[in-house]
This record gives sequence, C-alpha cells and structure tokens, in this order.
Amino acid sequence: LLGLALVLALLFAPRVPLAIVTLVVLAAFSVLTLRTEVDRIVMGTGLSGRPLAGSPGLVLDWVDTVVPEGEKVAIVAFPVSTAWDTTAIRWWDVELWNRRVTSAYVAEDENFRYTPFPQGTLQLDWSTGQAAETGAAPSYVVAAPGDSRFQLAGRERAANLGFVVRQVERPYRALWMSRGLQADGWTTPGRTATIRAFARDEDRSELVRLRIHVRAPELASAAYQLSEAGRTRPRALEPGETRVETVRVCLPAGSIADIGLTSTSNARIAGAQLGPGIDETRAVGVGVGPIAIESFGEC
Repeated sequence: LLGLALVLALLFAPRVPLAIVTLVVLAAFSVLTLRTEVDRIVMGTGLSGRPLAGSPGLVLDWVDTVVPEGEKVAIVAFPVSTAWDTTAIRWWDVELWNRRVTSAYVAEDENFRYTPFPQGTLQLDWSTGQAAETGAAPSYVVAAPGDSRFQLAGRERAANLGFVVRQVERPYRALWMSRGLQADGWTTPGRTATIRAFARDEDRSELVRLRIHVRAPELASAAYQLSEAGRTRPRALEPGETRVETVRVCLPAGSIADIGLTSTSNARIAGAQLGPGIDETRAVGVGVGPIAIESFGEC
C-alpha cells in the first residue's frame, strides 16, 4: 500500500508540496532511527567493559587518592591479563584517570609499552640492582604485583584493580631481579632462570625470605628444579597448579644471593602478548610470579 501511495503521489500530486512532505517524513524517520541507535549504543559497554553512560561502578582515579598532593607517579607496566587488549585498556585507565601519573618506564627489553607517554628505560645493574639516572624520578610507581622481572625497593601504599602503588626509594634500586625468563615470566625448557636477591644494607647482614609463585600451564603438567646454596629441589605440578616456593637466605652486608630455576618439562602455550593479534605458540616450562621478598632483620 505504501508503494502504491508513493506511485500515485508521484503521478498526480503537485511537485513542491510532495517534496516538502517527503522531506518532513524522511527527517522524522531519520531522527527516530538515530535516537533508537544512540540509546542502544549508550546502554551498552565500551572497550573497557564498563557502561558508556552512568557510573562506571568503580573508582578510576584511585591512584590520585592515595598519593600526596604534589607528588608524581610513574607507571612500570607488565601484563595483568593473558590478553593484550585487556592489559592495555587497564593500563590506559591508570594513565587517563589519574593526573599524578606523569611518566612511564619500560625494562631494557622495551616490551609492554601501553601508554602514549615518552617512556624511559630502567637500566638496572645486574651486579648491584641500582638503576642509573633515577635520582629525580617520581617517588611513587604503579606496578603489577605479578611482575617477574624485578621489584623496586620501597613500601606498598595501596593495591587496587590488580595494581599496586609503591613509594619507592630514589635512586631506584631492586630488592630482587630475574634473568633468563621469557618476557612475560615463563621459563624456557632446559634453560636456567636466575632470581637474584640484593642486600639492603651495606653495614650489616640480613635474613630475607622470598616467596616465589610457580605455576604449570593450564593444560599440561610441569616439572622443575629449584637450586639455592648448593641444594636442589625437584618439583612437579599438575596442569594449572600453582605452588609457592619459600626460600630463606642470609645476605651478608652488601652481598647478593642467586636462586636458580630450571624447567625439566616442555609444553606449548600461546605466544607472549607483546602486541595485538599475536597468534603464534611457544615452548615453556613453568610460569613465575608473583615474587615477594621480606626482611627478618640481622642474621
């Protein structure tokens, strides 16, 4: 019927009134359609998984609320998800919603660049744990608790949304560092990874305890050896299992202690998510991290 009416209108109706009526009808239809689509989109969620309209349901400027006025904060990014886009969005949130976050650092491999900031490189000395040219760096950092590369000396001020805020010593120095792990913390089969603890004091010895989380791939069992002070502990994990290895070490003043971790199993998992669209696989042994270190005084 609508088609017949249009044909009759074109044949018999005056051209100018018909054009005006057609324009009004099309405009009304377009406005109603646009309103429907806008309502549908606004009621949905964005890339962050939060609603586009209304309250986000969580405090996004939480870093600003725990860092004193006038202080600056640096990001030291590391994956907080197995998906690159999820990790990137969560780090973008930290940068976007917190005005005290003014800079970012990457490790020497320069992986995990998630922010638009000019990013500095943390050059941590493997023999001392000291980071060069960080005397004037921000005194607060946002880090991922599961970072298996290093932990900067300082104290934790807050934890939220899978991140931690630490007030760190300057110049920056590491309490521990790792070497020989893949970029995101997995071991390579047959290759020994080293976790090195650094003494905090140049004048007295220190007893420290490291708690090292070790996990198997989700779909494969794993085996590894943990070596420390001439002792080797063979270990095995079921698929998806996590074990916390506890190592106590007496560090003489100004010294270091190394803990070796060697995988004796081999499994294939998705490649390290260093960017979007990575679909390759790789050989791994066990995943490492978080790593926590605690001091128990002089030994």
